[in-house]
Amino acid sequence: MDTVLVYLIDDGKKWNPGTKLGNKVKTLSKVLPAEIIGSLKQIIKVGNKGAHQNTHKKLTPEEIQESLENLSLICEWILLHYFQKYGFENHPWIPTIFSTLPPEYRARILEELYETQKTHFVIDKLAMAYLKMGDHKQSIRFIQQCCDKGEI
Repeated sequence: MDTVLVYLIDDGKKWNPGTKLGNKVKTLSKVLPAEIIGSLKQIIKVGNKGAHQNTHKKLTPEEIQESLENLSLICEWILLHYFQKYGFENHPWIPTIFSTLPPEYRARILEELYETQKTHFVIDKLAMAYLKMGDHKQSIRFIQQCCDKGEI
């Protein structure tokens, strides 16, 4: 949450020392989508349940799986909005680190990024993500679509 506040919201706010997690979530709920806040609250709930001896045994595999899915959603949202704000091509290390994500994650992020940044680089990375997912037809269809629109 600190990273989101500093890099994405960028309104000069900083947490006061000792700001409690609940207050951070309340502050961020004013600027983050409800879906992301809901995911964050679910993770916190499961984390609290797992952190206490009297409740950690009640954790279910479904709750843990949901938390992992929510964490992925939050991470994808953060990456997308970071790229939208600062660009995908500004630092040579960004695409390298991004390429370590599974292709499915890369495709979801790049599909949304493509809507606002139709650069050759984003187009190339999205087409390659489709290929690495094993969806050759989607990759070719996407390249053809970009060609037809004059984007490449």
